[in-house]
Amino acid sequence: MKKQLSENWQLWILMGSVFLALSAGARKMALDLEWSEFNANIAFIVSFVSMSVIYLVFHDLSVKIFQPMFERLFKRMGFKPRTDIDKHDDMIVIDYGTTREQKKRKQEERVIALESKVVKYIGEIMSPYTTEKQLSKLIELSCEFIHTKLAPDFQESDAVTVSDELSTMDLMHYGWNIAKPFGKPCGHTALFLKQIFPVAFRNTEVYTIEKKLRLNPMQGKIRINKDIAVNRSEVLSPEHTACKKPSPMKKKVKIGSKSAQEAAIADMLEDGFSGTTDLEDLLLED
Repeated sequence: MKKQLSENWQLWILMGSVFLALSAGARKMALDLEWSEFNANIAFIVSFVSMSVIYLVFHDLSVKIFQPMFERLFKRMGFKPRTDIDKHDDMIVIDYGTTREQKKRKQEERVIALESKVVKYIGEIMSPYTTEKQLSKLIELSCEFIHTKLAPDFQESDAVTVSDELSTMDLMHYGWNIAKPFGKPCGHTALFLKQIFPVAFRNTEVYTIEKKLRLNPMQGKIRINKDIAVNRSEVLSPEHTACKKPSPMKKKVKIGSKSAQEAAIADMLEDGFSGTTDLEDLLLED
């Protein structure tokens, strides 16, 4: 009813005026017939209500009959016909919830796939240098580390025992290889290595580990493996920050006086090694 009133208000006003005029005529006729004023007023009210009820009952039929006639009349009087514009047709509705869930699922699938790759790498590279129990413990702690956003805080009981065949350089390469695909800061990686391998790094400070994570990348039993970090940009979340430092200026070294180790370091610098140590510091061994 409210919708009909709002859509045909002009017709309702006109019909109401007609009903009032007819009701007023009925009241005047009652007075001419020498009815009392009270009865004449009752006749006015009854006439108006009766015609309104009849119009409401036959509203659809009345609209079909009278509306075209009134539209032509209003058009001649200068009124412009109303055009309903559906503004919702041009609106683009985006289901943000569904889109967000789909992206979240894809992100989780990428992380799981990369985590599986890292776990496989740990099993292959560390199994010759530790026991099965220690290897399982190392995998569990490494997975916990790569999924932790804050700095690692492992206890002394979490220490992992590995063979003496692995040098501190090997363990640094191991830490870099598992942390880099997930964008872990170098400081967190160094702290993780210090806590998990306390015996190997008992005489090495965290700051030193952080500086030498990629020292001699192609040397040792465990080398820097860039294949693990393939497509890592698809996995990193915005809050992850990689260890980025300004690239040092390349130092000129005389070709005639280069040792094999200096040549390796020069190649490493050309390969994009980032660090703040001098060439003499890089030559230091633990």
